[in-house]
Amino acid sequence: ILVITPEGTRTKVDKLKTGFSRIAGEVPCSIQPILLDFGNRVVRLCDARLAQSPEADAKAYKTLFGTVQSKNPENF
Repeated sequence: ILVITPEGTRTKVDKLKTGFSRIAGEVPCSIQPILLDFGNRVVRLCDARLAQSPEADAKAYKTLFGTVQSKNPENF
């Protein structure tokens, strides 16, 4: 098990980094998105997905992560 936060930083980001998808595509393994919803104080496990392309994965996960309140919303 390898856990990677795709934003990879504590400051505002415009797009997610793609290393998590590149790793999953090389191994190969599935990506298990886990949403930390600080607004509702819940953790959600989403369906595991196979890596597509790094850019497509980053875009899809940024949209998915946008459905919950992050700890520092001003940085997302």
